[in-house]
Amino acid sequence: MILFVGGAFQGKKDCVQGMFGVPEERILNGAEEGRDFAAIDHYHLRIRKQMEQGLDPVGELETLLQKNPEVILLCDEVGQGIVPMEKADRDYREAVGRTMCVAAQKATEVYRVICGIAQRIK
Repeated sequence: MILFVGGAFQGKKDCVQGMFGVPEERILNGAEEGRDFAAIDHYHLRIRKQMEQGLDPVGELETLLQKNPEVILLCDEVGQGIVPMEKADRDYREAVGRTMCVAAQKATEVYRVICGIAQRIK
């Protein structure tokens, strides 16, 4: 698995397409299900959906990696800035951070994207 993280609208998907040649139709939006994919964009949205369904995002990541160990994940950083007042928003933020820590540990490569530039950090 390869992991791309960075702020919203920083060019993560363009980097994945340029670096690995993944066509648009093989990139699944995190809010979607089904269809054949090589990468999942907006993985943070998938985590939110899993939480709404009462699922454990870390466990769901483990299941995904068993089925598709070569997947490329793209996730927005949601843990910076002002801490949300609503408990549900804080729980979501924590779940994304915890899940991405596990993803980074399991990834063969990790990139942080800023202004369309991918910096390899693992």
